[in-house]
Amino acid sequence: ISDVNFSKVGTPEIYFGYGFARGNVGNKEGLPPGQTVDYKLPKEIKFNYAYLEGTWKVNNDDSELISDEGKIVLPYSAKVVNIVAGSEHGSEIEVFVDNEPLNDENKGSDMELDKPTKINDFKIYNLIDFEYGTHTIQVNIKGKGFKINTFTFG
Repeated sequence: ISDVNFSKVGTPEIYFGYGFARGNVGNKEGLPPGQTVDYKLPKEIKFNYAYLEGTWKVNNDDSELISDEGKIVLPYSAKVVNIVAGSEHGSEIEVFVDNEPLNDENKGSDMELDKPTKINDFKIYNLIDFEYGTHTIQVNIKGKGFKINTFTFG
């Protein structure tokens, strides 16, 4: 990951566990403790808010995908985008920036090109390493059991 100028990062960390949530998950349901929610993407998506799609269980430390497929959409301002995530059963993600698949210029060090990236171990995954600016990331997830703790930015 390249050097980070934090003065150019415009998006705060986003937590998906109710114990750490800062109110920046944009779905109207929010993150109700211990609940399983069938999230839908709203028509209007706000900057610096993450939106879930699919059926997710909201845990203290993370949100866990219960359905076979899910999605996270987030308009952000940063150079580097990471997630802390994992999957006990093995899940796959595909990442899009501004509705385009990742390419050699913007892919993070943990991402595959032209095929889904496998998510197993619980760790930090570098999704995007590009240039400072405002973009929208979309993470398409296949495989129930995917757990996301947080988005971090650099």
